[in-house]
Amino acid sequence: MYADDYDDVSALKNISDKYCIAVMVVHHVRKLKDVSDPFNEVSGSTGITGAADTNFVLKRSRANETGTLLATGRDIAYQELTLKFDNRSHLWELVERKDMEDIHREEIPRFIFRLVDYISEHKEWQGTATELLTQVNETEVTPNVVTKMLARFSSEVFQPQGIEYKTKRTGTSRLIYLKKNDGNDGDDNKYSI
Repeated sequence: MYADDYDDVSALKNISDKYCIAVMVVHHVRKLKDVSDPFNEVSGSTGITGAADTNFVLKRSRANETGTLLATGRDIAYQELTLKFDNRSHLWELVERKDMEDIHREEIPRFIFRLVDYISEHKEWQGTATELLTQVNETEVTPNVVTKMLARFSSEVFQPQGIEYKTKRTGTSRLIYLKKNDGNDGDDNKYSI
């Protein structure tokens, strides 16, 4: 099945390449959803999406006038376009475009950004995860996931903001140390954890 699907789409691609024209194939998706890769929802084998230069999948519930057009391909990076259907003009209008960086940024928990604001204001903090949550008045995160979140996002969120993150295990708890560096390296070693 894969070979047949790949050959069929490749034949269309060859015509497109030969005559320098765009060929668009409209196909349907399966009812079975694939949360890990929506492009696997294209009905048939992966030969269809594998042979095409660019693939689009439109995700929209029947009752909703907005949808998300997922796009990926050889010449374009993965992106998600939020579209709204205008019933008067019968046209889709672009509402929002997200690239991979935007999508990844949305995966970062809001707590991390609230913590950046807190440390930027208070300059330094040291204590346990439970104490940190109490100090920043956080109710959406539990203490057992705080250190995991801090470790996971420290290099991409804290470091660019000039926030130093350290952790140390004691006999009874794990201490967290956060400090907003002022750019003056002369006094950075006076604090230890």
